Amino acid sequence: MVGVGGAPSAQAVSMYRAARHLRGGGLHKALKLGPDADFTDDHVETGLASKNGHVQAMAGLVKRMKDSAKKPNKEVEGSEDGGLIT
Repeated sequence: MVGVGGAPSAQAVSMYRAARHLRGGGLHKALKLGPDADFTDDHVETGLASKNGHVQAMAGLVKRMKDSAKKPNKEVEGSEDGGLIT
């Protein structure tokens, strides 16, 4: 079985389950944060360093979302069709 980041693990983590729990505040609960707290880079790193693969998966999703929010998609901005995929 393959775990988070493609590393082999005894128990593979469901990314659907991680995303579902992330939406429900699962990472906030795991890191003992308030429900309105924003995830800092330290929080994400703490989650990634967790021994729990499920917490690692949720933290990985947060990291990817934060990284994608920082980088504008140049192809979409410069396209003539407004970035629509045809």
